[in-house]
Amino acid sequence: MPKEDVERYWNHVPWSIVPPSFQVDLCLFLAGIKPAIRTRVKHQNKIQPFLNNILDFGWHPVHDKSGFLVISKDKDLSQTIIQVDQSPPPHAIQLGCLLGYPECCSKFIEHIGEDGIDKVAEGYKRTDFKGLFSFIDISSYLEGIALISHVPCSTECQPSLNIALSVYSFVKENSAVKGYNVWASSVIDYFRK
Repeated sequence: MPKEDVERYWNHVPWSIVPPSFQVDLCLFLAGIKPAIRTRVKHQNKIQPFLNNILDFGWHPVHDKSGFLVISKDKDLSQTIIQVDQSPPPHAIQLGCLLGYPECCSKFIEHIGEDGIDKVAEGYKRTDFKGLFSFIDISSYLEGIALISHVPCSTECQPSLNIALSVYSFVKENSAVKGYNVWASSVIDYFRK
């Protein structure tokens, strides 16, 4: 993706209405690794200008009454993700695959149950990830610092590492992009340690 597009997309996000983790999701989306973003909007009454920007980019947003927002480059994919997300039967594998998560991690979440995602995520500590696998550390994801946007099935998940390394390259390549550079610097510093 051209740097001017990264700048344009990044700088048109109303950051006050999305969680900090949206930065990670958007980075993965811009890097072409994630086919869609699913997030929760904080201030639904302020979402319309953001939806208009998304449409102007040629992307397809779907926003539900619960405050969830799905963004993809494919209208049918956005619609499918919302439908799967709202369906009552367990759907972690299907939803995970639609969002571009590794199959092993989606199966792991299906096994522990969607209600257990946060508990598992909170259980991971930065020190749990050794060597190159430190790049799949998600302990600061909710604060917007991570290279993956899913809970890895283990602290040595190779598919998650492949994603993280690709994202890290994208972050470094675009680290001078105006607006994006602040977040990119934080991520580079975090994973340099």
